[in-house]
Amino acid sequence: MKIPKNLKLDALQHLAFHCGLSKTGTKQLLAQRLRTTAREYEPLPPDARVLSIDLGLRNFAFSLMTPGPDRRKHGPLIHLHAWQHVNLLLAGSTNKAASSDIESGSPDFSPGIMAQRATELVHDRLLPLRPTHILIERQRWRTAGRPSVQEWTIRVNTLEAMLYGIFATLQARGLWDGKVIPIPPARVVRYLIGDGGMGRDLFSRRKTPLLLEERISTGPETPEVDPVTSSRGRKPTSADAKIEKIRLLQEVLNRGDAIGFITPEADIGRLQFSNEAGAKPSGKKSTKKAAEGVTGVGQEAGNVSRLTKRDDLSDCLFQGVTWLEWQDNIESLRKTHPWVLDDGG
Repeated sequence: MKIPKNLKLDALQHLAFHCGLSKTGTKQLLAQRLRTTAREYEPLPPDARVLSIDLGLRNFAFSLMTPGPDRRKHGPLIHLHAWQHVNLLLAGSTNKAASSDIESGSPDFSPGIMAQRATELVHDRLLPLRPTHILIERQRWRTAGRPSVQEWTIRVNTLEAMLYGIFATLQARGLWDGKVIPIPPARVVRYLIGDGGMGRDLFSRRKTPLLLEERISTGPETPEVDPVTSSRGRKPTSADAKIEKIRLLQEVLNRGDAIGFITPEADIGRLQFSNEAGAKPSGKKSTKKAAEGVTGVGQEAGNVSRLTKRDDLSDCLFQGVTWLEWQDNIESLRKTHPWVLDDGG
């Protein structure tokens, strides 16, 4: 496969990064990755409804958004139709699995109960939103490189697998014709607040999508870096990433022009996020990591449960907006780099 001579490795890394792809590998591998993505790209239909899911059992968050029709000229970048954080282990009027947990005194994570939870989640909460594209946060198998697999990780992975199975069954039976797309969360974090640093640009550009050829670096080749940079020179923690995302989203909401809240369901998420931001500390002891750098984010940020809820709400929203940005960049890639559509040789 022929690659334009003027495209160096760092340029291909840049293109891959801004299209939501891994930027590791040789020039040949990166070029093939870009070419495959460009050829498989399908423009979003006018009626596209993007459901972005941040997986969890106690902390399950989702947002349903549609691109703003004039987002590159004026008006909101996205219209938000739903934005919620839910605890799938709590009892509800239709949640038989959760009711069983309450009766037994502890959550039941057996395959039968988990399947019931997943089925009720899809049919009672997700399908009624009529999504055309479902983005699911890709789950890890290990935490912090540990050799052992944590039990809670297995539980969430079980939910993830069951959701894929349910949607695949619905597709096979002709009951739903949408797409399910896995999203690596670390790649979103890097794009927003890591070496990409595109978080604020994501909500401020109005005229045209990112012109990829104008932002190609001419510097030295750079490897993958940590998702979040630290002002103190120490290795960033997951709490650093959480706090930075919350701060960024708070800025976006305070500005008030990038997101259109057009349904009462969408306002639920805004109220959840804002109420957590303005709530007083609960009196619980905060961890040092979670308390670092929370000025301007809300005094409760040191409380792990509150921080987690706001983090999950920000994650599902940013995941959807970032994916929409990647789609715009892939479209721009096809126009500005026609070699990705050539047969090659």
